[in-house]
Amino acid sequence: MSERNHARAAAGECRRQGHRACAAIGDGAKAQRRADGDAVHRISDPSDRRRVLVAPSEMAVKVGMEAYGPIQEAGMQMLRQFSEAEKQVVLRFIRQAIEMQERELERLLQQDKG
Repeated sequence: MSERNHARAAAGECRRQGHRACAAIGDGAKAQRRADGDAVHRISDPSDRRRVLVAPSEMAVKVGMEAYGPIQEAGMQMLRQFSEAEKQVVLRFIRQAIEMQERELERLLQQDKG
């Protein structure tokens, strides 16, 4: 599996989007320390030379696949039991549940300000 198949993002960008792996990266200085530790590597952004992207290293991908590969396979086997229509119902439920939680969070944050 090639590194090119895995997400790349600027450290600040992926942190704002809430990616757990990226949250461990943090800012540019932390990204450099992580790169020094072989977990990620830095890539120049082809569209903006001032920006640096962060991508997982081959070692990080390998460790991740060793840990999460069996979970992924078990999940795929489970999903094969369901029809496409059943999966769409579950997906709709999950999306609506997330939207409801986000609305409630916003309500609580506004309530806290008031």
